[in-house]
Amino acid sequence: MKYILVHGTFDTDSTDEGEKWWQTQSLLYQKLSNAAQKTDTIETFRWSGENSHVDRVAAAKRLARKLRREADADGVTIIAHSHGGNVADYALNRLLPWQKKHVSVVTIGTPFLSVATSFFQRYSLLERILIFPLSMLYAYAVYSFGVFGLFGSDPVIDFFQPLFDFLERVEPVPGLEVDLLSLLTFLMFVILLKPIWLTALEQLYYQVHSRIFVNSRQRLVIHHDGDEAISLLKQVVTSKLAPITPAQVRSSFVSLVVPATVIFAIGLTLWFNSLSVDTRPVLFLEYIWENITEAWAGIFQETQLSVVTIPFYALGAALIPLYLIFWLLGSLLSVPLSRGMNSALHAAIRNAATGMSSGFKIKKVGALPELTHVVVPIPDQIARALADDTSLALGSRITELRRLLDIAGDVNADTFKMMNDSFQWNELIHTYYFRHDGFCDFLLEAMGKR
Repeated sequence: MKYILVHGTFDTDSTDEGEKWWQTQSLLYQKLSNAAQKTDTIETFRWSGENSHVDRVAAAKRLARKLRREADADGVTIIAHSHGGNVADYALNRLLPWQKKHVSVVTIGTPFLSVATSFFQRYSLLERILIFPLSMLYAYAVYSFGVFGLFGSDPVIDFFQPLFDFLERVEPVPGLEVDLLSLLTFLMFVILLKPIWLTALEQLYYQVHSRIFVNSRQRLVIHHDGDEAISLLKQVVTSKLAPITPAQVRSSFVSLVVPATVIFAIGLTLWFNSLSVDTRPVLFLEYIWENITEAWAGIFQETQLSVVTIPFYALGAALIPLYLIFWLLGSLLSVPLSRGMNSALHAAIRNAATGMSSGFKIKKVGALPELTHVVVPIPDQIARALADDTSLALGSRITELRRLLDIAGDVNADTFKMMNDSFQWNELIHTYYFRHDGFCDFLLEAMGKR
C-alpha cells in the first residue's frame, strides 16, 4: 500500500521535514509509520497551496498523472486535508474506471466546491477564433436570403455568385456531393451550442460515473460539524449581502446636484464670455491673454460681470430643476442599482473566499462531495474534545490578540500580517485535527475498516 498525503491551502512547505501534519515529524506521520506494514510507503504531494481554483485544478492534473503511473494492485490511499481534498477528488475524477480501481481518497475537513465554468470559457482558442467569421457568414446568408427574396437580386450576391456556386456543390471525394455552405452552418451551430451540449454530456457522465464505475468506498469523508472553514465558506456563498441600500443610492444622486450645478455655471460663464468678445467661440483665458495689455479696465468689468453675476443667477436657475432631475433618477434607479452593486460586491467576496478566477463560478460549498462516498462520523467524545481543546487554546490567545490590535493601532501596522506572524491558527478545529492524539487514532482505525 502506498499512502500519499495532500496538504491544504496555505499549508505548503519546501521540504518534507517538519511538524506540519503531512511532514515526517508530525503526530499523524509517526502513527501512520508505526501502523504501516514493511512494504507500505508514505510520501507527500506538495502543491502551491494558494487559494486558487486554477492552482487546485493544476495540482489535480499532476496528481492524476502520478496515479496513472504508480497505482497498482497493492493500492494507493490518498489522505487529504482541507482544499487538498478537492485536489484529490478532482484527480480521482480524471482517472478512467480501470485506473482508479486501486485508488482511495480520505478527506478531512474538506469544503467541497461545486464549480461551474463560464459560457465563454468552454470554447477552445480555435473555436473562439472561428466563432466570429462563422457568425458573420451565417448573418450574411440570412441577409442575402432576405434581400433576394424581397427584390429578386442583390449586387453583392451577384458579385460573389461564382463563390456561392462553388460552395453549393463541392466534390471533395469523387461521387460524393457536399453542400459546403450547409456544413459550415452546421459547424457554427455545433460550436455556438457547445457549452449547452457539453454541460448535458457532463451531467450524464457524472450520473453514470457515480452509479456504475465508482466504488462508494473509494471516497471516505470525515468532517466535524463545527469545522470553521466549511461553515464560513458556506455562509459566504449562500448569504445575501446588502450593505448598499436604495436610500444610499438616492442620497448619492441628490449629492451630485451641487457639483453638477457648479460645472453648469462654469460652462455657461465660459460660453458667455466667448460670445461677448467675438461671434466665434474663444476661450475666456485666451481672450484675457490677447487683450490684457490693451483694455484692462474693460476686461475687469466683463470678467466681474461674467464670473460673479452670471454664475450666481445660473446657480439659482439650475439648482431646482437639477435637484428634481437627480431626485427622480435616484428614485427610479435606486432599487436596481443597489441590487446590482450588492450582487457585484457579493460575487467579488465569494470569488475571493473560494479562489475563483475569471471563467469559473462557484455554485455551492458543502461538507460532502457530489459523487458517491462514505461518511464516517467522528465519535462524539473526540468531536467534543476537538471543540473543547480549540476553545481553550483560543481563550488563552485572546489577550495576545488584544495586545496585537493595540500595537497595530499605535504604529499603523498591517494587523493581519502581525496576526499571521503571531498565530499558528491551531486554535481552530479546521487546523487542529492532526494534533489531537485521539483523532489520529480514529482516522487510522477508520481507514483500516475500509
